[in-house]
Amino acid sequence: METKKKNKTAGFTLVEAMIVIAIFGIIAVSFYSAFSLGMNNILDSRNRLRAVSLANEKMEIIRNLQYSSIGVVGGIPSGNIPAEESISNTPFKAKTYIKYFDDPLDNISLADTIPNDCKIVRVEIVWNGFSGQERIVSLISRFAPKGEESNNPNEGVLSFNISDSAENKVSQANIRVVNTGFGINMNDFTDSFGNLVYPGVRESLGTYEITIAKNGYETFKTYSTTAIFEPEETYRNVSVFRGETAEKKWKLDKVANLKITSKDFFGDPVPNVSFKIEGGRLLGKELPANKKVFTTPLTSVSTDANGEKKFESLNPGDYTLSSIGSVSGYTLIGMGATYPVSLAPNESKNINFNFAKNNLDSSVVKVLKSSDGTPINNAQVRLKNSSGYDSSKTTASDGVAFFPEKSTPQIPLLPGTYDLEVKAAGFTDNNSSIIINAGDGLKQKTINLSVP
Repeated sequence: METKKKNKTAGFTLVEAMIVIAIFGIIAVSFYSAFSLGMNNILDSRNRLRAVSLANEKMEIIRNLQYSSIGVVGGIPSGNIPAEESISNTPFKAKTYIKYFDDPLDNISLADTIPNDCKIVRVEIVWNGFSGQERIVSLISRFAPKGEESNNPNEGVLSFNISDSAENKVSQANIRVVNTGFGINMNDFTDSFGNLVYPGVRESLGTYEITIAKNGYETFKTYSTTAIFEPEETYRNVSVFRGETAEKKWKLDKVANLKITSKDFFGDPVPNVSFKIEGGRLLGKELPANKKVFTTPLTSVSTDANGEKKFESLNPGDYTLSSIGSVSGYTLIGMGATYPVSLAPNESKNINFNFAKNNLDSSVVKVLKSSDGTPINNAQVRLKNSSGYDSSKTTASDGVAFFPEKSTPQIPLLPGTYDLEVKAAGFTDNNSSIIINAGDGLKQKTINLSVP
């Protein structure tokens, strides 16, 4: 009897096939990533070698120039070398920095009558790597004139020392020097001591315009006396005299932030409140009216739909908030801050425009000095009646206390006669009363305290 054997062919299940495909995909992606990284490193290395060659070529061109011709267009010293240029048919840019250098071995800096001993040349070749980050190759060389030191009788020295109000030196502050008459438009950075010195600056009366800036700091700028306003001495364009050093010690502080919030005493926003702001550093006076000019000129703004307005990167100083707009159904009863608003360097401050609803039976008490009418901060204001209502508030710097308390829903003051007690350190106590009638809405009462 013949027996038939049944052949079975083994195969992959769907799960096994998916596992094989996943493993193959992981291997392929890993190989591709490694291959791409290797190729990018090879290309980056090739670009670096090209950049080194270009930097050497640029420096060799400068070495073949006469000493008097070594300078950049619009620079100090000036010359015909472009400060920045794209290298055709390549991804590279060439940047050239040239400045005089006062060798400390021959004299004391700033006391040296001939501070332009030699020229320092820095050539940078810049390009974007495959990771998107900027790559730089730089070469630095020193060039000295032939013969003994000599000085141009029409040149002086321009020296900067930059610090903040706390006398901390501000390093890496960008200083731009512009003199359109001489075609000068250049910039450099302060060292770790906040210093930057330009020897060999041509003599000129009030024509060097200076701008100083650093990320996170205010911007300092000088102005011409022939502008539409007469700048303060600190902010006037700089003069340079032959054989002399124009040494400028200026303050550069970190910026401040200010947030204005318009709301009622229950914390609900009061939107779209208009106001004006002005202040910061005093730059000078507008001609011919002699009106003060600040770094933040008088500007009309308003809070948004959430009752907020933010000012970022403001110059430190005093700010005036004025012309606060009226809002239908509300009364402005205080600002909750000292006025004008003082901003210190690196400070963030919140100011509230406090409004009260006109149709809510409530009371706002303003506590003032009887001598000059200024608000009293930290005055203790107590309101109570025979029905058991008893609430105490402390005035803010605007001298305002508001009743009733915040609640949801808003509960007005009930009709009746309330006793009002007001106390403040250094002043005579004041006792009076407030009568609340149903439907009266907001009642305002001013208390003047005198010195005993």
